[in-house]
Amino acid sequence: MMRLLIDTNRYTDLIRGEPESLRLTSEADELYLPFITLAELHTGFRIGSRRTDNERRLNQFLSRRGRHPLR
Repeated sequence: MMRLLIDTNRYTDLIRGEPESLRLTSEADELYLPFITLAELHTGFRIGSRRTDNERRLNQFLSRRGRHPLR
């Protein structure tokens, strides 16, 4: 079983469709996002111009099977 911890940069790579990040995460059984990563993302969403779209994408990402926020 492969588990991956995703930081802010890797999450951004995934959303942008970076091939290596997509390959690695597709091979993982479980993905984890630490609290600090979620905090960094939400802070960026609040100061950015695409808050609603970014929050929607994050919620979709987290709702997929095997994706877990770490608190």
